[in-house]
Amino acid sequence: DGVGAAEGLADDLAAAVAGLPAQVRRDDEAVAEAARSALRGLLRRALWQKRPVIEVHVMRLER
Repeated sequence: DGVGAAEGLADDLAAAVAGLPAQVRRDDEAVAEAARSALRGLLRRALWQKRPVIEVHVMRLER
């Protein structure tokens, strides 16, 4: 279903960003590019080789 697919994409996207070195994760542009690239690849496979346009906004939350 759509909810399960969205959760799967979110998990894959989180894993891609978490896999970045700590210093790179501090750079908003690097995080946005890693997220965009990962999401684009995931969607490209799901959409039969189409090239989706992806725009990523990074929002950092204080803990």
